[in-house]
Formats: sequence, structure tokens, C-alpha cells
Amino acid sequence: MFLISLEDQIALNQFAQSLQTADSLLGRFSGLTLEGKRAFLLQFSGMLQQSKPIDEDIEFAIEESRLKPTFTPCVLLRTHRLKIGIPKVLALPSDELNKAYVLLMYIFKRAYLRRYLVETGTPDKWWYADLSDVAFVNSLLATRSSDDPKDD
Repeated sequence: MFLISLEDQIALNQFAQSLQTADSLLGRFSGLTLEGKRAFLLQFSGMLQQSKPIDEDIEFAIEESRLKPTFTPCVLLRTHRLKIGIPKVLALPSDELNKAYVLLMYIFKRAYLRRYLVETGTPDKWWYADLSDVAFVNSLLATRSSDDPKDD
């Protein structure tokens, strides 16, 4: 089973806090195999749903991402909205997956920022902490990796 790594989860949340660029995340995504991209997008769509996006986030995402509104992922989400459109976007052919990822990142960013205003300071939700704090991020990585048994 493919799982989004903690490093990637942090990077996605840092992107939402404007601490990472879309290009850096896209570079990592582009290096995945087709199967890896599909698995990553499926898991990322779960993160996206947890951020409680709304249909109005689609237009923001298209504009902010600078994707052409005529690109297939944009058309699908504008036409079918989030609930029906996201599964359709996840099923796109391989040559559309990078655009799909970029669009979903910007939808995530918009939804995340809305939740960030409410959730900042919630101790059990590290993803709403200030992820520009390198010491915090390093301690999070150290704590999580020590909880994760590797080859025994």
C-alpha cells in the first residue's frame, strides 16, 4: 500500500502556507511512476477532502495555478464540481496527471487557509502549526520516524 510520506505531507502543508512552491512539489510528483502518481493523487485527494474544500475553490485554484481553464482537469471540476469531479480527475490519462496535481494543490491551499484560521494552535493538529519553524518540523520528523519501526 502506498502512503504519502510525512515529508510530503509537510511539504503540501508548507505549500498551503506559501512556504513551498508548486514547482518544487510538482518536481517531486513528476519523478513518480505512473502507478505512484495515481496512488499519490488518491491519497492526496483524501487530504484534500479533510480540508473541507468548497466548489468556489475551483475558480480560485484555476486562477492561482495559472492553468488554462480549457485544460481537462479544470473543465471536469468546473462542470462536475468537487464531489463528482475529483474521481473523474483522478482517472485521467497519464499526460493529464501533472495538471491535475497542480489544480488539486491549489484547491487544497484555498481550503487549508480557511481551516488554518480556525485551527491554528490546536496542539493535536501539527499541520496547522507554523511550518516555517525549522526546529518544529525537525522535531516532528524525528518524533514520527522514531515511532515508525523500520527493518528490525
